[in-house]
Amino acid sequence: MFPMNNFSTWLQNEMAERNWSQSDLARSAGLNRAVIHKIINGASKPTPETINAISHALRIPPELVFEKAGLLTPNLDLSPIQRKILYFAKDLPDSDLEMILSLLENRTRYYEHNPQVKPAK
Repeated sequence: MFPMNNFSTWLQNEMAERNWSQSDLARSAGLNRAVIHKIINGASKPTPETINAISHALRIPPELVFEKAGLLTPNLDLSPIQRKILYFAKDLPDSDLEMILSLLENRTRYYEHNPQVKPAK
C-alpha cells in the first residue's frame, strides 16, 4: 500500500505531465480546488468518490488511482500500460478493436521472428 505522501507525489507528477494546476484538475474532475489542495498537502485523504473523479479527469483506470492512494493492493498481473489499454478498449466499437487486435498480432509475430529486436519490458 502507498502512504498518502506517495499519493500526493504521484498526483502532482500526473498533473505536471499534463501541465495542470490544482484548479485545472479540480475543474476537470468536477471537484472543489480545496479538495485537491488538501489531498496534495496531506490534510485529508481522498474518498472513493474523489478518487473516481480524479481517475476520470486523468483518464486513468480507477483501480490504478485507488492503488496509488493505498486503498487497493496493486495488481501485478498486468502492467499499468496493459491496464490502460484495457480501460480504453472497453469503450471502443468492435471494428476498432479488430484493427487494434490485428496490429497486436502482427507485432507479436514480428517479435517472434525477430527476437533480437524485441525491446525489454
